[in-house]
Amino acid sequence: MLKASGHKIILWTSRDGKELEAAVEWCKAQGIVFDAVNAPLPEQIQRWGNDTRKIYADFYIDDKAMRVEELENIMDSVVDIVDNYNTQ
Repeated sequence: MLKASGHKIILWTSRDGKELEAAVEWCKAQGIVFDAVNAPLPEQIQRWGNDTRKIYADFYIDDKAMRVEELENIMDSVVDIVDNYNTQ
């Protein structure tokens, strides 16, 4: 839903190695494809000339803060809020 609206999706996690690979593959199987994983977007690295370790985002989702069911219930509102903010 977010990517279809033109948004970029970054996975920022403390997982690494096989656990990170498993998380990325699980998300991919659910239809979630990331533009970056544990890194800024390539265009941000190009803009600043290095990896600033800064993740620029209009919206953050913390997987510890809510269950998947709760997230599904608010996603339409999230997209509307972000789209309205970006058109100001």
